[in-house]
Amino acid sequence: LAFAGARHMPAPCSAVQAGSDEIQIGDEFTGQVVEINPLSVNVEFKNDKTIFKGNLHLSDMGQSTKGNKAEEFYAIGDSVTASVKEEGKHGRFIMTKNTAWLDKIKNRKPLSDFSVGDTVSGTLLRRANGLYKKWAFFDVGTVVDAALDSSLHNIDSLAAGDTMELKVMEVSNLRIQVGV
Repeated sequence: LAFAGARHMPAPCSAVQAGSDEIQIGDEFTGQVVEINPLSVNVEFKNDKTIFKGNLHLSDMGQSTKGNKAEEFYAIGDSVTASVKEEGKHGRFIMTKNTAWLDKIKNRKPLSDFSVGDTVSGTLLRRANGLYKKWAFFDVGTVVDAALDSSLHNIDSLAAGDTMELKVMEVSNLRIQVGV
């Protein structure tokens, strides 16, 4: 399984400087808006050791944004404080200001509590078809969901809510890979 913070399997990513090993799910950073898209803003975040780009979508801006555009909330150069939600594409991280999501992960285990070889119990949440693989996402009690490559493991008999034992195959501070 690979732990993915949201509904899709994230692409590998890296920080502009220092490396993504210094960035963890839930970490809070302050940065400046560098680009505005209709539904999101791109922000350059930095602290003493790390500089990276993050994307803050309307749905993660922490306010009622239904039917609005990102430019109604932010302008180029505006300061933004947000937390890392998941790995994103193209070296960017998905950020959030959603306090309900942040409160939820406070009661979850950090990825650093998991080691290669650990056996964990996971509850099937959902399935998704990727471009080349099929994925099954499990809740294993950590800050992100675990994604099992179900094209390699036959779990067709499992339904949402079913639980199974999984083995941790790889761990980073942003995701975990496990197998059956």
